[in-house]
Amino acid sequence: MPQVPRSAENYIIPKATGGRPLAVAAEIRCFLIEGNDYLKPARLQKSEMATSLEAIKGRPVAVLGGGVLGRRIACTWAAGGWNVNIRDPSPEQRNASLHYIENNIASYASEIGTKPGNASAFESLEDAVKDAWTVIEAVPEKLSLKIDTFADLEKLAPKDASLAGPCTMMDAVGLDTVEFIEEHYIKERGLSGEKTTEFLKREYINQGKLGAKSGKGGLYPPGATTKAAGEDKSHHDDLHAPSLYMLDIGLNSLEDTIHSGRVVVGSSDGRELRTLVSGQTLPDGLDISLKTGRIDWTNMGVPTSNDGIVQSCKLDGSDVQTVIPAGAVHTPKQLIIDQENDKLYFCDREGLRVMRSNLDGSEHEILIKNGDWENEEDAANQLNWPVGISVNRKEGKFYWTQKGLSKGGKGRIFRANIETPQGEDPSNRSDIEVLFTGLPEPIDLEIDEDTQTLFWTDRGDPPMGNSLNCVQLDGLKGLNENEENPKYRILAKQLHEAIGVKLDRVNKHIYMTDLGGTVYRVGVDGKNKKKVYDEEFAFSGIGLTHV
Repeated sequence: MPQVPRSAENYIIPKATGGRPLAVAAEIRCFLIEGNDYLKPARLQKSEMATSLEAIKGRPVAVLGGGVLGRRIACTWAAGGWNVNIRDPSPEQRNASLHYIENNIASYASEIGTKPGNASAFESLEDAVKDAWTVIEAVPEKLSLKIDTFADLEKLAPKDASLAGPCTMMDAVGLDTVEFIEEHYIKERGLSGEKTTEFLKREYINQGKLGAKSGKGGLYPPGATTKAAGEDKSHHDDLHAPSLYMLDIGLNSLEDTIHSGRVVVGSSDGRELRTLVSGQTLPDGLDISLKTGRIDWTNMGVPTSNDGIVQSCKLDGSDVQTVIPAGAVHTPKQLIIDQENDKLYFCDREGLRVMRSNLDGSEHEILIKNGDWENEEDAANQLNWPVGISVNRKEGKFYWTQKGLSKGGKGRIFRANIETPQGEDPSNRSDIEVLFTGLPEPIDLEIDEDTQTLFWTDRGDPPMGNSLNCVQLDGLKGLNENEENPKYRILAKQLHEAIGVKLDRVNKHIYMTDLGGTVYRVGVDGKNKKKVYDEEFAFSGIGLTHV
């Protein structure tokens, strides 16, 4: 039998609902808004709600809003055995909600020992609330939006459904939400907001410090509520922590090394890894689009053969599809998604090319061509092998690495315009700039467009290699012949064959992987380096989402 949360005690009745009760769970602190839009608090009579087991049997719970709070409410009900309908107009939020529940429902359900229910996501409000016995509002804290939502529910929700609206107060959910709730509380009681809401607005909200969700921190510094494995954490920590997706290249397999690669998903606090896709041929680069709800990754294939591919799957690992087939790319390496323009960018190492396509593989084009891979002399020149790639939309450029010989100290970083100059082709572009030469062995790239910072991993020899590095892009110019490299900063050392790198823009963290089986996390300032995973795997590409 599904478990019902503790009985509601306090209720407010919005006029927009025509007197329909709005239930607020007693264990959640909530300040009731009074005024023209709300009647005074009232206690709901049981006869007005569909509370009998017979009346609610087989009916879903609807949660309106798939954000940080909404998806956790939905997961709680689903863990209790109820089928849950999530409604959100954003496809990214719908995908993120379902993926959050998929990744966390087992741990939620283990607390109460029930068989979990199913979760579905809807764009249509009417479809989401159809036949629901309880509708829980978790839309953004905007009074007009809430009033409109309940007015719509009066028309669309079943007449015996209870309408519930939780409120919560914590840095992790957002100081703007806290201020909104407290503002009504102090006005209702004639209190001064000088040392409360006015202070909060002046010192935090007006500066964009909205809490863990803002990337600028709040009462705590950015990333302070994102915990690593083994760290003490409270109930409200990790609300804005990312889910991590890694590629295990398969090199540590005791059997078929070439075809033992996997796509795995984990968490920033080191929960047990879950395999999404297996049987991959040396997977290398990975990125995620919440807009499409899919993961894209590269398989290098056998490096001496022209059989690399680019594939994608849904966030749960199902529906594996080939995006770029064998023969169209030789040995694809790092892959990134231009989230704004829905484009894939990836390097083709032995193919001597940098490529781009739409997310479905159409409009596949060559951006950079360093020679002919079918020419023996060209193919043997490892100085021309592209590996890592990133895009800087604000600057209108893309960046890539050419690592050179292993531990050879001849790695380079380049950039060029996103649009190829008119009348030129990939093999003779005049806009290519060399930014760094003589690096130990640069691999993957990542760009923080907000701060215009370029990050890269380097798997060359110490003291400069096996490191995470960064440089400011503002004012960075291409090198002239025999000119020295610009100064850059080493943020982390002592990696073990460093490969993947991914920026967590919300928490101001950088995640890195290495072939030694470790996933690391470090602040963008290079402080607080921690191990998230230390496994008997060989990690290559890494991506993350906030779900």
